[in-house]
Amino acid sequence: MKTENLTFKVPQQTNLPPHIRSVVEKAQDAKSQHLEVVVNDSHTYLIIALGERPHGGYSVEVDKIEQKQDGLHVYVNEKPPEKGAMAIQVISHPYTVVFVEGIYLKTAIHLHMNSAD
Repeated sequence: MKTENLTFKVPQQTNLPPHIRSVVEKAQDAKSQHLEVVVNDSHTYLIIALGERPHGGYSVEVDKIEQKQDGLHVYVNEKPPEKGAMAIQVISHPYTVVFVEGIYLKTAIHLHMNSAD
């Protein structure tokens, strides 16, 4: 099987089904990098949390998702605050939620994190 780029969508947080919203809330509290996978109907939701950061301004962005023979490969970039930008001085827990069509198990998902460090 060759590599196939999959189309993914970033849902509006207000439109998430309640059971997925509760998983997002738990993932937000993770101290370290964290991936949660939730299957809903014919979609797989990926909740990707960076873990604890020293202040606000960080974000996480999915660059691409590829289907390979060994499963889904999810490529993620951590975006630090811009140099000199004002950032809230509280511990933050950046995360993102995306979904793809199809059903995928967590054991077949490979997360590739491009860290800001």
